[in-house]
Amino acid sequence: MKLHRTSLPSLHLDCVEAICERLELRDRVGLTSCCAVLWARPDITGSSALWGDVDTWATRKSRELANWLRRRRAGLRRLRLDFTSLLCDPAAPALKALCGTAWLTELTLLSVRDAGPASWAALAMLPALSRLEIRHSCLRSVPAGLPPSLISLGLSGNKQLGEEGASAFDALECLPGITRLDLSSCGLYALPPQLESITALAELRLSGNSLLGEASGAAFQPLHALGSLTRLDFWACSLRTVPWQLSGLTGLAELSLAGSKLGGREAEGAFLALGKLAGLRRLDMSHCGLAALPAQLGLLAGLQHLEVSFNEGLREGGSEAFDALQELVALTRLGLRMCALQRMPWQLSLLRELRELDASFNWALGKEGAIAFAPLERLPALSRLDLSSSCIGSLPSQLSHLANSFS
Repeated sequence: MKLHRTSLPSLHLDCVEAICERLELRDRVGLTSCCAVLWARPDITGSSALWGDVDTWATRKSRELANWLRRRRAGLRRLRLDFTSLLCDPAAPALKALCGTAWLTELTLLSVRDAGPASWAALAMLPALSRLEIRHSCLRSVPAGLPPSLISLGLSGNKQLGEEGASAFDALECLPGITRLDLSSCGLYALPPQLESITALAELRLSGNSLLGEASGAAFQPLHALGSLTRLDFWACSLRTVPWQLSGLTGLAELSLAGSKLGGREAEGAFLALGKLAGLRRLDMSHCGLAALPAQLGLLAGLQHLEVSFNEGLREGGSEAFDALQELVALTRLGLRMCALQRMPWQLSLLRELRELDASFNWALGKEGAIAFAPLERLPALSRLDLSSSCIGSLPSQLSHLANSFS
């Protein structure tokens, strides 16, 4: 059952009670996180997992939430607090209630947004906490004393972290068990050296750190120690070259370079490290200013999902711009959205395992008639095709078998 908090707070308590009588325990507990009317009810507690998605848009409302948190002694396992609509006040009642109590012993997930300057010392008293997110909360350093039980830490949107320099990340050295770390939009101009101590890290998100695009190769040095890394996100980091340190990440399966500036004058040598990632399964190079697909793609024989959408410069490279596709025989998904295509690249005909193709928003595609889609006739596995916002009025007869999956 899906509960919408926007539709519930105005209900009379008697109506809410009637609704609760007909709900399963999980839904009943979920209702308490949606409806401010119920925060005053001491008898609605429950012990099943709770996702407390609470919008503390008013001081009075957040005070009611604080009182509810104080009463709740057990069973609270997942809680999300969003202070976006409140001023950055470290004494916000709901946050104070949370950080000032040690009885949330079953809490495994805590997500806080726009908390402003606050004391996070009480987090050390949450023994079961495994996932923590402190987003857009004016952090100037990673909180010290975080519980060693953490396996996932999200710090996105705290731009002051990068301004403070490497010392802001000292607390990471005490969290060797983390497997997921999100440092998106943290104002980084270099990767913190403390990353080298998190050898179990499997996922690292660095999106939105555009200053990395101006950094030297030494700024990425910590990557060489992350041998367990399987997912790496450089979205909107404005990279001008693929960091050479990636060449040692043989277990990397997913890589996003979307929003990079890899089509500039340095393009010829920008992708040398990419050819070393033989285990790569998913690669995103959307919005990279490409005029041709890099030759190193041909070395990624196991690649299954490739996104090169929004690279309109590919048209200028002619048919040779897609030569690297010839070697990607394991490819099952391909994104060519808004690439200024007039016809399908002939190299597509060699992708016998391709199941999904997005070629939407290629405005001139189909102007030449059915011949523009000839390479698709040789794709026996193709089951989903998106040609929306192109010149094609109807599916060519030779592709009639895709009628049920065409858009």
